[in-house]
Amino acid sequence: MRGSLTLVMLAWAGSTGFAQVQDRLGVRILLGMTDQESKRWDGSLSARGAQIAEIEPWRFDTGDAISGNTWKLSTHPAELFLGGIFYAGGKSAIVPNGIVAQLTGVREEAELQVSTSQGNFSIQLAQIPFGKTIPALDGRVQVDRVPAVTRITDTPDEQDFPSAALDKKGNAWIAYVEFRHAKNHNAIRAGHDQPFANFEPLHEPTGGDQILVRRYDGRNWSAPIAITEPGLDLYRAAIAVDGAGRPWVFWAQNDHGNFDIWARAIETGQPGARVRISREAGADVDPVAAIGSDGRVWVAWQGWRDGKASIFAASQHGTAFSPPQTVSSSGGNEWNPAIAADSGGRVTVAWDSYRNGNYDIFMRSTGARPVESRWGPEVAVAATPRYEACPSLAYDPSGRLWVAYEEGGTGWGKDFGAFNTEGVALYQGRVIRLRGFEPGGRIVETADDPGGVLAGVGATPLDPWNTQKEAQDLDNHLDSAKNRRPNVAAANVRAAHNNYPRLLVDSSGRIWLAYRTLCPIWWSPIGTSWFEYVVSYDGKAWSKPVFLTHSDNLLDNRPALFSPAPGVLGIVGSSDHRSQYQLAGKYIIELDEKYAKALLGPRAVQQSFPLYLNPSIPNDPYNNDLFANELSLGPASGAIGVTEEIAVERHRIYSRYS
Repeated sequence: MRGSLTLVMLAWAGSTGFAQVQDRLGVRILLGMTDQESKRWDGSLSARGAQIAEIEPWRFDTGDAISGNTWKLSTHPAELFLGGIFYAGGKSAIVPNGIVAQLTGVREEAELQVSTSQGNFSIQLAQIPFGKTIPALDGRVQVDRVPAVTRITDTPDEQDFPSAALDKKGNAWIAYVEFRHAKNHNAIRAGHDQPFANFEPLHEPTGGDQILVRRYDGRNWSAPIAITEPGLDLYRAAIAVDGAGRPWVFWAQNDHGNFDIWARAIETGQPGARVRISREAGADVDPVAAIGSDGRVWVAWQGWRDGKASIFAASQHGTAFSPPQTVSSSGGNEWNPAIAADSGGRVTVAWDSYRNGNYDIFMRSTGARPVESRWGPEVAVAATPRYEACPSLAYDPSGRLWVAYEEGGTGWGKDFGAFNTEGVALYQGRVIRLRGFEPGGRIVETADDPGGVLAGVGATPLDPWNTQKEAQDLDNHLDSAKNRRPNVAAANVRAAHNNYPRLLVDSSGRIWLAYRTLCPIWWSPIGTSWFEYVVSYDGKAWSKPVFLTHSDNLLDNRPALFSPAPGVLGIVGSSDHRSQYQLAGKYIIELDEKYAKALLGPRAVQQSFPLYLNPSIPNDPYNNDLFANELSLGPASGAIGVTEEIAVERHRIYSRYS
């Protein structure tokens, strides 16, 4: 293990603006917003009314560097996979570079002074509340506030799949999976000049998976608690704290070729006996957990039986769990379980289902103070020919259930290719929907539409072209499919790319919604960079999106949310650092003209081709580490403002496809 946990000093005390200023926060300074060619932006930063704890790179490439409070950097052309150059209008498109300053001891009058080779400017932190950006140097610079962030893990191993829960004392408990590479991992990934004569080194086993837990008391993180031994084959972790204050950790474990759900409680800092919850043949995976109002913990998961996936649940009885109950078992496969409980005894499980030949959201609840076997009827949250999947659940203080999910076009993943193009291709438009279900059955929406602040169509430089509300034309245009030229695919849908909502309602009634998106559009040495943003509803209006640093990773990356105080959000997620090009090392190869045009396209204007993942770099530069972001917007302004849902098309079959 290289390094150890860095303490995350989260300021639990909330603040609104600078009335009660946060002690810690970040400032993102983006340079070269309007550059048409690569320019030098070397500079330095000083602060008044705050201390600069660290300066981090934002979009560094080979040759960019930070030393103390100074940096040397240039703006660079936007790059494609493996270092190919993105061309627009026959020339390479230049994208901004920048830094993120982590500040501590921030006072109300805090001000930053920035000196660069392109000009100097100052920033008063009171001018940039969360969600607001300000320009400088005639729009060549953009500045915004970002949450304070701390690196939790820093090892050559992979830490991912975090889950979070709070106990009654306000401690945050984080469970996650750690994967250890094979000892010769770096030798395997290094470049090789000659063909392999012996493949035996490739057979070396990895170090496998392990479930670990850490506790945060508002000041310090505990040492990791080993819930399992290392070297196992595990999938995802979940955690919930029961009424007795015991954190229960759940995971899926491969036992002789069959995955089952296991649990283990922590008492007085030590893991107790293991509890096996599922035993049937067929993989049981993807656990999620919540605490009921009576203090018992519930767990739900996906289980495969006879080649078909269903959703199961079990509830805690002291140190044991009930036999698995079938929550949903339709004629199609069921995926992505989510769970939440209210203060009146209800427990709700939601999932997405393929029973109708496309993905739809369903949910099912126990009644108030239920006998576990008495689940109510299934409720269709969203069941149209569109793609509706990946639900996230949260109850607000009034007992209203909120469901967030992602929605894609009709025919997603079907009938899109060289001949039939009536469907919607993979990686096309996605929007986030949010619906509320009141105890009496009325379906509502927030009075302010979140689509008015969520990101729309992504852009290569930085900000999206528009909002989700203006970019939710998700279905394929059939005329485009019919009238396309021979042997040319129909045009892809141009829409928002908002995915994997993560929902939480804090004790004041403030709704927090985190999501992944392509803003900015950013290709990296190991794939597309997806980033996490957070918006929040204070009961009257939605905040503008707040960018989370160190959230760059794959699309399917699901951070854990927890709220230690009204108006305060903690977010733990993993980053594989893919947006930092300088970690990999760039080297140039020369291509002949024919291959250059085949690789870079007919608009290629150069034959020199920059490649990343330089084999001379001794260690793998891209591995998953955990980071904690902290965001404080203050408690909700009052009761959650809602309006009766008017988007009736989400309940009916679209006549266009019926």
